[in-house]
Amino acid sequence: VPILLGGEIQKGRFGLGVNLGIGLNFIQSQKGKSLSSNLEVIEFPSADNNLSLKPDFFLSYNFSPYLNYQLDKHLKFQIRSNFKYQNYKGADFYQEMKFSSILTGMQVGLIMDILK
Repeated sequence: VPILLGGEIQKGRFGLGVNLGIGLNFIQSQKGKSLSSNLEVIEFPSADNNLSLKPDFFLSYNFSPYLNYQLDKHLKFQIRSNFKYQNYKGADFYQEMKFSSILTGMQVGLIMDILK
């Protein structure tokens, strides 16, 4: 569930903008295998444990700059990059270890504004 705030600067047909925000993330289910600290393969969750690899709820921080070009009154061409930092802080499976991840992506597309 992301909450984003954004702004855009328009110069002729070009627009340069950014969206910033936070997201509340939740995991419904997870399963898999990993190595324990003594290099044993441990399955999660299993009949012997209810450990999870990632916490059920965690925050992410989002940054998404973009550039668009106004093709006509209702249509824009846009290039957008996405950066998301997910801070897991810790999980049962890894005990005291804190960890995080960074996700990146690129989008190219057309935006149609039918309300203009």
